[in-house]
Amino acid sequence: MRLILGAPMAVITAALVSPRASGILGVIYAIAVAVWWIRQLWTRILRPHPRPIT
Repeated sequence: MRLILGAPMAVITAALVSPRASGILGVIYAIAVAVWWIRQLWTRILRPHPRPIT
């Protein structure tokens, strides 16, 4: 099993470590963070937490 999975894992690892891929991964990470922030903001606007009854 290790021999079968070794070659694809080596190719994927080499692709992730290449200088060109690091920029692409940075952009993907930045987009993911931006989407998360937009989702959080959208949730707060549409469904604000109810105020506690005092």
